[in-house]
Amino acid sequence: MKKFVLLVFLFFSNQVLALERDKELHFYAGLTIGGLSYIGIRTLTWNSQYSENKKMIFAFSTGIVSSAVAGAAKELIWDKMLNKGTSEWKDFVATSFGGFVGSLTMLCLDKVITKKKKKNACLSLQLLPKEKSIKLVFSWVN
Repeated sequence: MKKFVLLVFLFFSNQVLALERDKELHFYAGLTIGGLSYIGIRTLTWNSQYSENKKMIFAFSTGIVSSAVAGAAKELIWDKMLNKGTSEWKDFVATSFGGFVGSLTMLCLDKVITKKKKKNACLSLQLLPKEKSIKLVFSWVN
């Protein structure tokens, strides 16, 4: 599974290099939004009654949808309605695809972590207001 995750990451990294700079930025924005949404939903649903697979699918879907909504909002509101930029459907696709890749990466990592230690692994997001930063934390829960 680790080799699969590495291959997926390398494949998509090479695809990003072929994009123009604007689409690359949209891809990275979607990647960030999708990955952070996945982690946020998994953190919120950690102790819920649903099965691990249902929680992972919900987090994966939320990551994709959140990046697509962010991409659509940026293109429609910022670019089209406020005339702050040029609205392009390719930007929306790049943002949404980045969200898919970010969510898929988090899903693969989540599968590896939960398979290794079953329910004893925890991947969470911590907000540190004093340091003005966000910290991704992986820990084993006993």
